[in-house]
Amino acid sequence: MPDRQKEAVAVTNGALGQAVGQLYTQRYFPPQVKVRAQAMVSDLINAYRGRIANLTWMLPLTKQRALAKLAALQVIVGYPDVWTDYSSLDIVHGDAFGNMRRAEAFYRLRNLAKLKQPVNPIEWPINPQVPGAVIMFSPNAEFFSAAILQPPYFDGEGDSASNYGSAGAGMAHEISHSFDELGNIYDERGRLGDWWTAEDRARYRKEGEKLVGQFNGYCPFPDLCVNGKQVLSENIADLAGLLVAHDAYVLSLKGKSDVVIGGLSGEQRFFLSFAQRWRKLQTEAALRQQLRTDTHSPGEYRSDTVRNVEGWYAAYKAVPGDKLYLKPEDRVRVW
Repeated sequence: MPDRQKEAVAVTNGALGQAVGQLYTQRYFPPQVKVRAQAMVSDLINAYRGRIANLTWMLPLTKQRALAKLAALQVIVGYPDVWTDYSSLDIVHGDAFGNMRRAEAFYRLRNLAKLKQPVNPIEWPINPQVPGAVIMFSPNAEFFSAAILQPPYFDGEGDSASNYGSAGAGMAHEISHSFDELGNIYDERGRLGDWWTAEDRARYRKEGEKLVGQFNGYCPFPDLCVNGKQVLSENIADLAGLLVAHDAYVLSLKGKSDVVIGGLSGEQRFFLSFAQRWRKLQTEAALRQQLRTDTHSPGEYRSDTVRNVEGWYAAYKAVPGDKLYLKPEDRVRVW
């Protein structure tokens, strides 16, 4: 049987998810923090606009379509603007079974009532207190809950360089999927329709070949290495996320220099927080299973994405002979 306390929390979230979410966000994601997260999203979108305009593998017409999709993309953070109204749901102390039945009836009537209303394509898909991100290719929207925008990934009162390097890179990673081989079959309104050409696709895959080789060289065990082809899509998204988040961080400074904290410059803190977001405790059996089946690389190697970014070399003065140094011609861009 599941832990009774955890089961009670899960059932309460299921019945009164947004009511709990309101309490959670009041304490952990107040309006001023949401404003700061929204400002980071705005910088990420502007950074993507610049990146897309300069892509070498997209044809000019494809770039126009990508920019149109970016302009229509809705990235929504924290919690919904309008909360669910539970005033018609009776919760009775000591009647857990009755509460569950009444909650089920409440949601049934609520859903039936939608049949008479205009369709709301952008409806919150996740409770704010649940850590997570949701991509809706149709419609063209992405959601990041308040619970995932928490330390150490995002600190509403903390250091911007660290926020952009961690949460910013994670958000930019997810946004990239709307423009890669996962999202290219949905247009700016979320309608099915491949807006890449065969030439775009061939160029994109050519750009990724070098990244496949790079990750094939990561071998945590003598008898088992990373399968670069298997994890390629997510590795490209990691690289795109890191590059775009760095552009966004620079945009956020508005031409000014960041402060030094703990002896580290803003650039150093940015890349350090990106690496730290991948820290993970994992058994050998779990790691072997991940290498064989997962489309995501192990965290250690995801953090090594910095090897491909010029800004990281400048920030940490990486030179030939250093463990993570890559020759300029071996560094992968794609984005």
